[in-house]
Amino acid sequence: MRKVQILGPDSGAKMSAIFDIELEVGENLSFEKHTEEKIYYFLSGRGIMSIYEEGDLGDVYEIRPDTAVWVSPNLGHSVDNKGKSPLRFIVIDAFEKGGEKQVRIGHKVTRVFDEHSNPSRKEGLHLRIRPIQIGQSNRFLGAEVNIIAPLMSSRPHVHDDTEENNYVIVGDGVFHVNEEKVHCSPGSTHSYPLEATRRLENLGTHPLNYINYVTYA
Repeated sequence: MRKVQILGPDSGAKMSAIFDIELEVGENLSFEKHTEEKIYYFLSGRGIMSIYEEGDLGDVYEIRPDTAVWVSPNLGHSVDNKGKSPLRFIVIDAFEKGGEKQVRIGHKVTRVFDEHSNPSRKEGLHLRIRPIQIGQSNRFLGAEVNIIAPLMSSRPHVHDDTEENNYVIVGDGVFHVNEEKVHCSPGSTHSYPLEATRRLENLGTHPLNYINYVTYA
């Protein structure tokens, strides 16, 4: 198993972290409970995810690319590579802020690009938004996959009381943060400072897809 942290306090994210994980054929993430609230986003490969109980005793879901799974804190779950190639995914951990109300344990599975079960919405001619479903949450305020049209940009905006982070799935572009420009490509992450004006520009001739999620600051 390969596990690499690609976003965290060292890169500006105070309330969350992102890990890039790859399971070889036959490998698994063992059944565990965690204090973090998590979003799994599967990038390539095939597998299964078991929730509540180990193996076939739990709620078992088929895992394929562009499946997202939100898991509440203290809910046991495991991931198994059942395919014939490596299973690669990212895990977004959202940390406890303190003073949280107890929420009901649960999970949500999203087939992100399935228009029937997960309808998208357009913002203008340049941006399409595909939601990542989240249950009752004290930590994630929202998560989605945004798709920017070729040679276009997201709208400049500011967050003054929430932490916004991005992970690029596919495409080449530029993170604009105030006057700073940072090139991005598949696997790039960025955590925006509070009160900074931000937007993401697609430099390519194909759509740029990225995960955008927001937590409490």
